[in-house]
Amino acid sequence: MQDFIRLVFGPAYVLADFTAFLIVINLGFTMLRQANLSFAAALGLFWTMRYKSLVEAGVNLGTSLWLITQTDLGINAVLLGNIISNLVVNFWWEPWLVFKHGFQQSAKCPLVKFTAYHVALAGLAGVHYLCHVWLPHMGWLGLIFTGMGSIVGYSVVFILAFSCQIETRDLCKIMWRQMTGRKYLR
Repeated sequence: MQDFIRLVFGPAYVLADFTAFLIVINLGFTMLRQANLSFAAALGLFWTMRYKSLVEAGVNLGTSLWLITQTDLGINAVLLGNIISNLVVNFWWEPWLVFKHGFQQSAKCPLVKFTAYHVALAGLAGVHYLCHVWLPHMGWLGLIFTGMGSIVGYSVVFILAFSCQIETRDLCKIMWRQMTGRKYLR
């Protein structure tokens, strides 16, 4: 993101690296919530979710205001407040609500999987952030190589981190069949 903005719009419009990292984490955590929110809407769990929104807004506002007044983080304080409210409230409340009130099942297993997704996302974003800080800026060619390397690296890490899940094994089988034209061997 930073290299693209630097190349297209100039260095004056580039945000600090830590701010860009927080934006990516915030976007990723928000995207991970979408399945829970879609199921909650499809199952009509609006009444049972009524307090969650108030608690989320209170935690977000309180945390952001505290960080703004007690630190000199600026915009990063607001982004951190949003991330903290997502982790403190939405992270467990939305899956619990969908599984307990929607599916009438325990939310323990989905919460473990949800935690793994959050950790993997934060880890990959952290590695990418560190690589971006350490590597020199190489123009358009560097942007292309960084993009290709990120896609390959993220795919390998994702497959290794989630290889025990049946969904990942099925994806690997499909990819193997498409690349080789042969059946996947165990």
